[in-house]
Amino acid sequence: MFEGSTGRHPVQPIFEAEKLSAAAVTTSRRRVSSSSRWLPPSQLQRRAERRAAQAQEVTDRFKVLFASVSARALSLPSHRHDLVTWVWLWVTCGLIMASYWTTLGEVIAGGDSGKLVAEACRLDTLRLTQYPLLTLLQRLVILCLPVAGSPSWKANIISAICTTMAAGCLFLCIVVFGQARHRCYHPSMSSSNDSLATATSTTTLVAAAAGAGLFAWSPLVWRYAVSAEVFALNNALLALLLYTTLRFASSWTSQDRRFWACTTTLLCGLALANQHTAILVEVPVVFYLAWCLRRDLARQPSGIIIELGRWFILGLFPLVYALLSVLWRPQIGRLGNMITWQEIWSQLRQGEFPDLQPASDPDDVTYRESAYCSQGAYAWDLILRQGQWGLVPLLALLGYVAATVFTAPFLLPPRYRGERAKVTRATDGYIQQILTNVPAPQPPCTHTKDARSQGPYHKAEAKARQESHHVIWALGGAWVLSLFAFDFFSPEPLNESVELSYNMMARFWMQANLLVFMLAGVGMDWLSCVVARGQWQVGRQQDSRFSFNLTASLAQAVCVVLALWQFQQHFAMSGQYANTYSEKYARSLLAPLPPDSLLLVNHKLQWNSLRYMQSCKNYRLDVTILKLSLMSLPWWPSLGSHHSGKVIFPGTHHVPENHCLARGGQAFAMHQFVDANIDRVGGIFVAGNLTFSQTEEQLRSVFTMLPMGLNMQLFRREDVWTMKEWLKRIFETWHLLQQHSQNLLSLAELPALDKYQRGKWEYEIRRDYLDHLAETAAHALDEAIGHQNLYNRSAGGGNDDMTHSPTTTKMSSTLVLKHFLDAAWWLEVLVAHDPEHTTHTLNNLGLAYYHLLYLSPTVSLATAEAQLRRVPRVSPFNDASLATTASQWYRGPGRQETDWRMWLLNRLEYTWGTCLTRPDAQQLPEVGKLQQQHKMIVARMRPLLEKKENLASRKFRGADDP
Repeated sequence: MFEGSTGRHPVQPIFEAEKLSAAAVTTSRRRVSSSSRWLPPSQLQRRAERRAAQAQEVTDRFKVLFASVSARALSLPSHRHDLVTWVWLWVTCGLIMASYWTTLGEVIAGGDSGKLVAEACRLDTLRLTQYPLLTLLQRLVILCLPVAGSPSWKANIISAICTTMAAGCLFLCIVVFGQARHRCYHPSMSSSNDSLATATSTTTLVAAAAGAGLFAWSPLVWRYAVSAEVFALNNALLALLLYTTLRFASSWTSQDRRFWACTTTLLCGLALANQHTAILVEVPVVFYLAWCLRRDLARQPSGIIIELGRWFILGLFPLVYALLSVLWRPQIGRLGNMITWQEIWSQLRQGEFPDLQPASDPDDVTYRESAYCSQGAYAWDLILRQGQWGLVPLLALLGYVAATVFTAPFLLPPRYRGERAKVTRATDGYIQQILTNVPAPQPPCTHTKDARSQGPYHKAEAKARQESHHVIWALGGAWVLSLFAFDFFSPEPLNESVELSYNMMARFWMQANLLVFMLAGVGMDWLSCVVARGQWQVGRQQDSRFSFNLTASLAQAVCVVLALWQFQQHFAMSGQYANTYSEKYARSLLAPLPPDSLLLVNHKLQWNSLRYMQSCKNYRLDVTILKLSLMSLPWWPSLGSHHSGKVIFPGTHHVPENHCLARGGQAFAMHQFVDANIDRVGGIFVAGNLTFSQTEEQLRSVFTMLPMGLNMQLFRREDVWTMKEWLKRIFETWHLLQQHSQNLLSLAELPALDKYQRGKWEYEIRRDYLDHLAETAAHALDEAIGHQNLYNRSAGGGNDDMTHSPTTTKMSSTLVLKHFLDAAWWLEVLVAHDPEHTTHTLNNLGLAYYHLLYLSPTVSLATAEAQLRRVPRVSPFNDASLATTASQWYRGPGRQETDWRMWLLNRLEYTWGTCLTRPDAQQLPEVGKLQQQHKMIVARMRPLLEKKENLASRKFRGADDP
């Protein structure tokens, strides 16, 4: 079917060697079966010698067959280097896999990791056009891998293996270009220049290993190679697609071209079934295949299209599983409504989820600015973070120019004509090279560009070399589409002020980085070859080979050092073996909840980690978890039916509070949903923000929301807890979170800022944890201010009994003092453990000390000191990590502060002084009044307290004087 582009081709020497080997095996079997009875000893000896020679010949034939198959797999220029190349490939992949193994995560990471592993555990699918191949592969490994470990750890191994395979395919791609470079320079070499040929071949292997290492150890690739993400498998499939495309470009015979064309189309289908962004690389490759096969398509269009289409459809078989899964086993987490064929077709063309729809009008100024911003961010990331301060992009540019101008015309190996040359190449040449390690005499080379100066150089062969040259343009087009076209099809513009948005966009840059690092390896190989050849020419004139070998070794050492530098620079930051934050965070969300609770979440991080805990760990299955963003979609009735026994939905789907459907009873607002279910479940809790901006305001007007650990609990106003009951529950909740035996996320185990900077999912976990701690402290301060207002009204109001009752007044002031000290301690803990604490937190802390300072005249010194010593002792945060917080707390006369009010004044002056010096202090409510109070306290109260402090200190020293 595939006749190629050069007419009728002679049989390739590889297949001639295979036929000769098969004939030798058949002849030996027939001769062995003959009878050897009644023969003289001399004839028996001759027959034995003949059989030994035949056996040796069969062995040699099999060695030739093995060498030819290896050569067909790797297309090496010198076949005695086949084993060496295999060793280099396996050693490179082994080193990369070992580095991944030492940094492999044991549990799920942030992002989509929890969602993907949860779908693999349940054998479900989220979307028809996304991740079905990865789900099947993870399910197979989780069930069949005979190693004890969690499902998330086994899924992480898949990512490490896939990324290692991608690096190995890049190694082979660089080797293919190295072979072409070897053919480009081979005509100028004589038979005595074998050392130069060996050195250049070694340079190719070193450059290929360095290019694979630079890609595998870049921080962006390494991050997703040690966690269960879809991008590792996408990288492996696309790297293998690039290799098969290069093999198609370097194939002569119709059988080879047919094999590599079918393999390429199969990989196109598999890559598209795994992730639809792979189409950006597949489009130039498909156009290149169609261009090379245009003559065959003109002769037999139906046959070629049917055969290639059959392999492409076979690669799309995971979509069949996805379709059956969403039709027969619909799940609550499914993204999309696939009940009818029209809805299935809508999701196939991305109609409901516009992941491949233009973000805005291309003529819009905002869109152009976003596209330029994304391209600039990619250039900055490639130069400064992934590419060793611009070395990798420069080498890639050099490699692309070298491949386009010098190397690409020689991707096709030279064709030798004449039956005698073929047989010699297939038998004598192979045997002489393999058995005796003596270079065989090479037939005359015919692979220069000038057809007239080299004798019989057919126009068909020149045209075939020109077609193989076009593969470079196809690779360049794949890079352009992967970078620039994705900016057009991205679902939302890049926001540089939000680091998480930047990192989510950066995940898709790995497709373009595949081509960049491959061309960087080609550039290293070509540059090393140029340096070595120039030095060889000088050494040949001076009759010295030492300088040439030294120069080649130095060039190879530079390549190795560059790869090792990439490894050393990113090894510490890429280690995920201790990253258990996502699983502990999910446990911390579920553990404090009462039985049969309802948890409403909206953030991607919370939803994915919670689904993993329930689907794979079977943890807290009594808790019903609903995602608010899914409840607002039109197809929610088909998903909400799974919880019809536990939860009541008073309408079709969730809409804003003032929506016409909510007023008409067709859909439901959030306060209607809460009112219908608050008495049916053990409690309704909210984790994260609500879907619509006015929803929280409406909920707070009807219900009461109290912070409870890392969640917010909803109450009816008549059922709300008292301050005493809430403090008891909140202390129990935070005590539970700090227990290491429960495998929960404690305050001392939050992700470190030096490793997990802003924009990573671990940073989001830390931020959410501290934000809930700030909400708890702020609510405690609000309750304390409310109790103080109640105390002031009762003490100075119209109740004469309470006004003249010192016991009641003293007890009330002590209770208010206790609440304010609790709020101040929680805020001090937050400031000590959050280097990024906000200006509002400092304002609240100063406000707590302000109220304590004005409450101090009504409280005795003994009572105040007793309460100050009580607070750290009963705090849920009482471990060694609170040394910084305790150092800021009142410690009595040993701190040179004989009066606790002086300590209050010092802390008040520090917190408000620091707060007012911040740039965003002007955004605080009533900032002018705050500045006046701060000046008044410093101007009036400090001299008075310092005078009392001096009197107290003199009295204290006089009591100690003998």
